[in-house]
Amino acid sequence: MNKILPSRSFLIALLLAGSNVTAPALGLNTAGAQVASEAQELDDAVNVDENENETLDAVEEQEAANAGRNAAAAAAASQGTIYVGPSASGDALRILAQGYTLAPLTGGPISGPVVVGAGDLFVPWIGDQLVAAYEQGYAVALTNATTFDIRQLHDLLGHRGSAEPVPGGATVDLAAFRKAFRADGQLHSSAHLLLRRIAEPPPGPLLTSRDKKRIKRLHNKGLREKLRNKLVKLRKQQQEQARQQRLQTADASDIQALSRIFSTTPFVPEPPPGDTPNNLIELAESYMSHAIQTDYYGNQVQIVNSVWAARSFLNSADLYYVLQETDYHVVPRVTNPANNLPYVLTIWNNSVNSFIVDPARPATLIQPSPQTTMEATQDISSVSHTIGVDVGWNQTQGLNASVSDSVTVMNEKVTTIPPINITNNVNLGNGNTQWLYNVNELPSQSETIDLFSQWIWSVPFSNYFNSQTEFQYHSDAFMSGTYCAFDGFNPPLCINFFLLNVSAHVTASVPLPFGRTFALQQPAVTSVNPTTVNAGDTFAINGTGFYPNLVQAVLIGGTAVDQANVTTVSDTQINVVAPDFVTCEFGCTVVVQTTQGASNDNVTISIIPNP
Repeated sequence: MNKILPSRSFLIALLLAGSNVTAPALGLNTAGAQVASEAQELDDAVNVDENENETLDAVEEQEAANAGRNAAAAAAASQGTIYVGPSASGDALRILAQGYTLAPLTGGPISGPVVVGAGDLFVPWIGDQLVAAYEQGYAVALTNATTFDIRQLHDLLGHRGSAEPVPGGATVDLAAFRKAFRADGQLHSSAHLLLRRIAEPPPGPLLTSRDKKRIKRLHNKGLREKLRNKLVKLRKQQQEQARQQRLQTADASDIQALSRIFSTTPFVPEPPPGDTPNNLIELAESYMSHAIQTDYYGNQVQIVNSVWAARSFLNSADLYYVLQETDYHVVPRVTNPANNLPYVLTIWNNSVNSFIVDPARPATLIQPSPQTTMEATQDISSVSHTIGVDVGWNQTQGLNASVSDSVTVMNEKVTTIPPINITNNVNLGNGNTQWLYNVNELPSQSETIDLFSQWIWSVPFSNYFNSQTEFQYHSDAFMSGTYCAFDGFNPPLCINFFLLNVSAHVTASVPLPFGRTFALQQPAVTSVNPTTVNAGDTFAINGTGFYPNLVQAVLIGGTAVDQANVTTVSDTQINVVAPDFVTCEFGCTVVVQTTQGASNDNVTISIIPNP
């Protein structure tokens, strides 16, 4: 590795030969002493340069080894295949390639999630592929997505609920939609955002003050230039190596977060503990909004809101139960690219807040949890609230309502956490929620803290616009702190610092819990299909107000059909097995009886009796 040291003797001899002074037997004269001094300085610099040269070669070898290892690891650790449309591009694809196998979308059979670009949404065959993948339960995602693009994909898929960046906000790296069915059979709709990664600051000066002193010690201009060039090359490669390491750390954080979107098994809310009859969490559809923000060190914030909704006709208000998860991932030791100094995390604070988008139409807050707790080592949040009778919610089979039994919201989340001061700053009057989490024991290695909060928003019917079909709210999660560079004294002193600042935000919407129906309707029969059947055959009754839990009887010719032969499909359809107990060859009236009354009797069915 020593490329300069063998020539040192030759340089000294050459310098001596070039002088007009002969060296005396017992030592060098003044000029000779100067030459010896310069030679010694050169010797010191060259020896340093020799070490740097070895480091430079080692860096190059290490980079080559890392590249091969990373490629092999990515291929071996693939978490599945993602199909990629022609116009998909950007940082999201580069990140996904670290954990998934990316295959081009060709129009063939779909067996995995799909990622496309905005331009692909207007290609008919790609649109068909997106819908097919979505209906099979795979995630469908859009790169470099604006709010307009997100809405285009939302409408194409017919997705229920949504997640968008701040109104008028910047483009996001990835927006994704997915639907799945929970273990209890109810629909779960999720919307996800990968926000743009916080940009890395420009690197600081290449050469350190120590480098400059070493260069300055050399009196020979040519050697100074050579040493400068080698140190510049070395520092550039060291900076790039550090940048690549930061990039890998940040990518690993994002891949972990994205697995919630692209997992083989859909991520759905866990069922509540215990077996509570008529728990809204098991009765109603659920809607998830999810936002991810990462910085260049790999620090990351995720906010995940899951919402269930019900309509209280008795109280003329809608109730939105929210289970909020915030995940804070911190890297406690980093190297600042601005000055290449090592820094240590000294303060770590987190917070999360949510509010109704339209402040002129606030909501009442019910049972926000957790409560303020000092030095908490468990995050305990719970909701237990009875809505009462006369309640409706939305289900995949249509509008469902219950008046005979009360409906509850009951759930509890308990997680173990490092010692944290939890501060509950919610505003019961306007419905704004806020929790502060100050971490008391800082980690020595990368750590993730998962925290949960819960509450119910009560929104009066009068707070809706006439044309409103969705309930909209906004959530922000913040991670803040301080990194310090310390001197070598004991006790150490913070000689330089910079701030940790990562935030995730999402504007989410969920459908109104009972659509545009703000009062339970009396049943109405509009038709039967077919109009003539044999006894024992099934026919459909079409109409409105056939709420599944409220149907009491179907009467044909004034006689009730056995309930075992009546199936309420949705609020607009009931299937009936035609009875053989009446003579209806020339038509009998069809009437539906619910808790809200009896339907009209001007629609008839002809039933041919069994021979």
